[in-house]
Amino acid sequence: MASSRRATLRLYKTLLRECQKLNSYNFRTYALEKAKYEFRANKAVTDVGQMYGEGHLVIENAEYMAHNKT
Repeated sequence: MASSRRATLRLYKTLLRECQKLNSYNFRTYALEKAKYEFRANKAVTDVGQMYGEGHLVIENAEYMAHNKT
């Protein structure tokens, strides 16, 4: 439990850090709010399998950021 919590927090912090690197204010704000919303919406998830199943949202968000990073 503790290691999955640590990994989740590390992912959250990394995602927020990457969002801050976006140049466009609109993309940066959207990405930050989307990341925060998704993590808050899934904070009650305790099953590791479900957690990684929900990870596709994080991956989509990261791909969106990478595509719009200029």
